[in-house]
Amino acid sequence: MSAVVGKIGFLLSELLEEKEMEELLSSGSVPEIASKLRRTAYGKFVPDIEDIHRRDLEAAIQKRYNSELESLEKYFTFPEKLILKHVMTRCEIETVKKVLRILTAGEDIEDRFLACLPGKKSYSSVQDFVSSLKGKPYYRILSSVHGAGGNLAKMENSLDYWYFSHLLRKLRLSSRSRRVIKLFKDQVDLMNIMWIYRAKMLFGYEKERVMNLLLPFGRRFKTNQLDDLASSKSAEELVSKLRGTPYYEYFESSLKSLGEFLIERHIDRYLYRKFLTLVKNYMNDLEMVIGYIHLLEYEMKNIVTVIEAVRYGMDRRTAKEYLVI
Repeated sequence: MSAVVGKIGFLLSELLEEKEMEELLSSGSVPEIASKLRRTAYGKFVPDIEDIHRRDLEAAIQKRYNSELESLEKYFTFPEKLILKHVMTRCEIETVKKVLRILTAGEDIEDRFLACLPGKKSYSSVQDFVSSLKGKPYYRILSSVHGAGGNLAKMENSLDYWYFSHLLRKLRLSSRSRRVIKLFKDQVDLMNIMWIYRAKMLFGYEKERVMNLLLPFGRRFKTNQLDDLASSKSAEELVSKLRGTPYYEYFESSLKSLGEFLIERHIDRYLYRKFLTLVKNYMNDLEMVIGYIHLLEYEMKNIVTVIEAVRYGMDRRTAKEYLVI
């Protein structure tokens, strides 16, 4: 255990601090961001190109993420190694969902979107893409939903169902996973809140259709409570029904500016603080590694946000509101 704790302690010390993220935000260009990142743990992954393109910089960030995750596997044996391998598929799952959205919208796919998904790099359709995933552990459920005429929401939902149902099953094999199970069940609750918001407020789904999108293994909401949330007529009503839960404070303060992206940020910030607590008040090495993996993932998302903010000349103070810190 001491070897893992020492390793994670070192990796945690390499995570960017808030002031360093703000310094990145003050950059005047993508090459300037790259120059600053070369002085951090990302240095060996960021190519020394004077006029580096954002695609190359984002790919370098992804390479560091992949490298750090792969370096942690050797510290564990069954069942913890099995758990970590599954947690590490989350990046791949999110990549698959991103590609499905792009193809459904009829847009082109850039290589930078595929950093977590090695293999074929071009797809002519959703069917072509889904077929290319044959052999992946989630292929059967995704192919079944797509073959039955499932839309984008159902396909994304099927991937989340596969990931969390298998993750919780694997976590129960370990005696060191009690707090982690609670945290991931919180994450399922928050994803259900997000699905309710998207399905009701953006797509106008009826309650019964919304309920079919929700994951059945959250922590705090029973079926009748999810049914009540899914019957909300507005974002304000949805948030008001969260009163009395730990999630409420992350939405209550910004009812007037709720939107899909902001709700995702509220959810990310809630989970960020939970994973941060996991590594600060760790009880075992499994908790510490899982916490670190997710903190690194949020850092990666923040850097990508910074790159986009600098590219489009977003006001620094406004851009900071989009960061998960």
